[in-house]
Amino acid sequence: MFKFLVIVILFVYATPSCAYKILGIFPYLGKSHFDAFRPLMKGLAQKGHSVTVMSHFPLTRPFQNYRDIDLGGKNQVFIDVVDIKQAEPPSRLKKIRNVWMLADSANLSCEIGLSSSAVQNFLKTEEKFDVMIVEFFNSDCFLGLVHKVKAPVIGITSGTMMPWNSKVCQSYPHDLYPE
Repeated sequence: MFKFLVIVILFVYATPSCAYKILGIFPYLGKSHFDAFRPLMKGLAQKGHSVTVMSHFPLTRPFQNYRDIDLGGKNQVFIDVVDIKQAEPPSRLKKIRNVWMLADSANLSCEIGLSSSAVQNFLKTEEKFDVMIVEFFNSDCFLGLVHKVKAPVIGITSGTMMPWNSKVCQSYPHDLYPE
């Protein structure tokens, strides 16, 4: 019986697992957006995947298999909440203003995030990932990391896809990494 128990224990520990190394990139400065993605990333880590997350919202307490790369925008974070029930249909002027604000926040998140020391240090590593999960919202400046990491990209959004996001998706060739 002891030999049987030893064989079962060895079999359980020798069984291969399929844990992936995942890079999540969430550069937008809006906390509400990241609050939609954090449960996914923590869930993947909880399932045993090695998760590295680039965002402006690092965890306050360590979480197993989860590593933060702080993009450093704590002082620029957008925390305004919009009550959709109170929102009025946008006029032409408001639509133009909204696009202007999206472009402005995109430039700010790119400038802060890409110049952060954490991202600069990351760029100096040769770290490999199996997949990248990237927020598609108002900017695609972090998609340049695709060429460094050389991993497939999964684009996700916390809202309606912006018109320019579908253009970005179509512009990346499917065989980006010929070996």
